[in-house]
Amino acid sequence: MTTHFKLAPLEFPGDLHPTAARVELGLTLYLDDPGHWARDAAPRLAATLIEYAPAGALKWFTTSTSGTWRRVGDAEGLRQVHEGFATQGHRLGTHLRHGFYFQLADDPGAPSSGFFYREIDPSRTDRVSVLELTLPIDSDPGLLFQLAMEASALGPFWSGVGGYALRSNWQTRRVAMTHAYKWCGRWWGIDIQDPDEMAWFARAGLPGTGWLTLVGAPLVARLEIAPEQLQGWPEGIIALPRPHGTLIRAGEAPTEGDLNRFAFPEAYAAVARRLAPFFVPEPPELWGLFGGREQTAVWMRRLVDPEAWGAREA
Repeated sequence: MTTHFKLAPLEFPGDLHPTAARVELGLTLYLDDPGHWARDAAPRLAATLIEYAPAGALKWFTTSTSGTWRRVGDAEGLRQVHEGFATQGHRLGTHLRHGFYFQLADDPGAPSSGFFYREIDPSRTDRVSVLELTLPIDSDPGLLFQLAMEASALGPFWSGVGGYALRSNWQTRRVAMTHAYKWCGRWWGIDIQDPDEMAWFARAGLPGTGWLTLVGAPLVARLEIAPEQLQGWPEGIIALPRPHGTLIRAGEAPTEGDLNRFAFPEAYAAVARRLAPFFVPEPPELWGLFGGREQTAVWMRRLVDPEAWGAREA
């Protein structure tokens, strides 16, 4: 499956040759109470991702304070990088680093193993903080599920989506999303997020659904989602109450939803149909052919209205 979903870079200078786009196992979380995540929860989740990622994979790191990618070095170097991230968070007090980001990755473009965290001060904007976790596509999906379980217990969140997920290089985002648009004609189980854009809309609704769908307590309260709407699923779908919301898992394992093999993701569709009234009403347009053809909302609702997505311009 990996060979289907990797787009090599066009041209990059120096010794960095980042991938433009790929599909891996990923979880995207839109966070509430950013101070809590900044001081403790985000570093703890980073430690878990480091534990689950393949040994030696996380070779690069960057932050908004440097703006450049630097090599982590060996395991001790990785420990020191994480310790620095955690120590900064512990010293924050009530202060938030608006716009700060921290990233670990095996690929400076589109990671197959990675941790990304962006911190936002809600007193300055309507945007929310974001976390992205990525594991190789051939990893045990149970690891991604455990990351979601831990994340949904560590701190408050608005929403989240996990499963087979697009990871793209922001420097070649238009090219990456154009190729993703073509992939999505066949594989309907891929989740596509643009977290920096969707972060502006996270308080308004869900960013979609997937193998893992996290519905946070703040969103339940804001949208007045009744408890029974998050429970009582068909066989194979489970809803787990978590300290800060509900985690819904559509099947034992994620599916790419390969329509060429008649593998329509029925469990995903059941979740999407139930939760569609709570989707972001007007999602921000993705780049590439999605935005160029105003197909982002159609893609988000592909499992609710398959005919609309199937009839799009290829």
